[in-house]
Amino acid sequence: MYRLLPLFQRTLQRFPGVWRHLGRHGRAPVPLEETVKDHVVVVGYGRVGRHIVNVLEAIDFPHLVIEAEVGRVEELNRRGTITLFGNAANSEVITHAGLERVRALVVTVPEETASELVVSAARDLAADLPIIARAATVEGVKRLAELGAQDVIHSELEGGLEIVRHTLLRLGLPLQEINRYTDVVRQDNYVLQINTEEEHRLLRDLLSATSDIEITWLRLLPGYPLVGRRWPKPTCAL
Repeated sequence: MYRLLPLFQRTLQRFPGVWRHLGRHGRAPVPLEETVKDHVVVVGYGRVGRHIVNVLEAIDFPHLVIEAEVGRVEELNRRGTITLFGNAANSEVITHAGLERVRALVVTVPEETASELVVSAARDLAADLPIIARAATVEGVKRLAELGAQDVIHSELEGGLEIVRHTLLRLGLPLQEINRYTDVVRQDNYVLQINTEEEHRLLRDLLSATSDIEITWLRLLPGYPLVGRRWPKPTCAL
């Protein structure tokens, strides 16, 4: 039957009226993975994923969401967000996200097993892809890092540290001491490629310095004199 399809198609094309009627729906749409590039793929549109999508939308950065719940997919469609419907952890849906052309993959699903499957599959599809993943446990942080996630965020730990930070600030403790404490906690719970005491000291000093730096983003209109200019890299010493 498949071998006869080309012959059947050529036969129908001899009757223009019939062929136009059969082709009234137009050409098949271009596959989704061919329509986007240089985008961020967000797996999961729960509470964490929704925050990330809001920010990406606010800064007008191209993004694509993979979601398995129908209600959330409908919400994403209403927002005009490019969406793949399916479970990225146990299907081939992630293969249609154009991972070889993305800027980053963000895995926000709360289930660590699902996150591990997604990270493992993504790393096989794109060896150099930057992957940011959410972990629920310290063991999950280690496993996701071993599977290839460059940045693993322990959401419960980070939330607790933020509460501790504000509490200690209210108690009048110096900001540098608070940052040193939170750095030690992260060192004990994250997989860090830092081994010596000197490296830890430099990291703490860098974190303390950056906490006092204010960064402001400005959107320049096309044609502005600064658009497209390159600036020399600044140098600094700790």
